[in-house]
Amino acid sequence: KDLRVYYVIFDEEASKKYIINDSLLDKWGIDLDELHDLAISNIDNVINPEIIPMTVLLAKMSGVDIEDIPEEHLQTDELIIQSSRFSLGAVGILSEKIQDELAEFYGDNFYIIPSSTHELICTSKDKDIDELTNMLQSINETEVAPDEILGNHIFAFNTEEMKLCHGNDIKANKLMFTKQSMVKDKAIK
Repeated sequence: KDLRVYYVIFDEEASKKYIINDSLLDKWGIDLDELHDLAISNIDNVINPEIIPMTVLLAKMSGVDIEDIPEEHLQTDELIIQSSRFSLGAVGILSEKIQDELAEFYGDNFYIIPSSTHELICTSKDKDIDELTNMLQSINETEVAPDEILGNHIFAFNTEEMKLCHGNDIKANKLMFTKQSMVKDKAIK
């Protein structure tokens, strides 16, 4: 698999994160299923993911007032999932609220570009997956810190099944990640 889910906790200021391991689970007296349920419920409450159009993000990053951009330039099929509070916004894709909003926006399956641990880029399934993969791999090699790389492959979201899968598998309907399979994948060490 090219994508791994880690469970973390933050200090009170949310300035440091710690990966939860088996010894912490034992100490707390909870199992992986309970941890997963807690983590999923905290996505909306703690991470507070949001979806914004790529053009809006680029305008903010370059200091351009969005009011100065013509409406037709704000229309895009590229959306960013990020956290409105701090890092780790990519986990927002696991939020049912975010999944529902994206499914409604795209109306069909869509691609997910795992740009970093801080955000994901979602785009129409009409894009060329090989070009997207090459772009992702190039950016990962030159722009993204090694500990912030999520993967080198494009994923897709199957809106009919509401499940994440490899981008190349979307037409074959080979579903890769469901809530149940993520819980059973013991990525915790």
